Amino acid sequence: MGNIFRLSFILAIVTLIAAWVLAEIYNITRPQIELQKQAKTRKALQIVLPEAKVVKPIVRKVPVKDSKGNTLYERSEVVYYIGYADADSTQISGYAFMAYGSGYSSIIEIMVGIDPTGKIKKIKIISQKETPGLGARCVEDPPFDGKHWSTEQFVGKTVDDLKVDKDGGKIISITGATITSRAITNAIKNKLQTLLPELGITADASHKIGG
Repeated sequence: MGNIFRLSFILAIVTLIAAWVLAEIYNITRPQIELQKQAKTRKALQIVLPEAKVVKPIVRKVPVKDSKGNTLYERSEVVYYIGYADADSTQISGYAFMAYGSGYSSIIEIMVGIDPTGKIKKIKIISQKETPGLGARCVEDPPFDGKHWSTEQFVGKTVDDLKVDKDGGKIISITGATITSRAITNAIKNKLQTLLPELGITADASHKIGG
């Protein structure tokens, strides 16, 4: 019995030490990870809003809730970005936002750029860990030939166009990876449906509300 307690005590000490070491490693590497994330975001914004000379984030306090819906605290979050075609920030060239989709084996992070009417300018897959050779092909962006997946096929699409071919839509799915294709498409559509009214853009992306 004494050996059991002794072994349990040793195991507890080893576990605590391991947890402390991991926490310290995380604290050391966190700044570098954050810098890499910021650099990746900046690069993606340049891709989806190529004409923008100035890009400004719109930040908002977002409540963080527990499983019962109670607000635990608030954190700052970038809701979307505004791209300006001039250095004086007077002429809007478009907007950008992050969309997140639950793929086959990972959360897929997508940066999306839209023009002032709500049509997609470009999308860029920032992060994914889908199946190699299948869902991982979601990052591919060759010129769209109308037959095979390419992120280029999203260019010019409106919110109403965002449905994969397997569901009767216009977006050509990745062969053998419909779940990944649907996750990306639906994530962009869902975010657009929420964001367009806030930007004052009609759902059909044809004109500004009230103008």
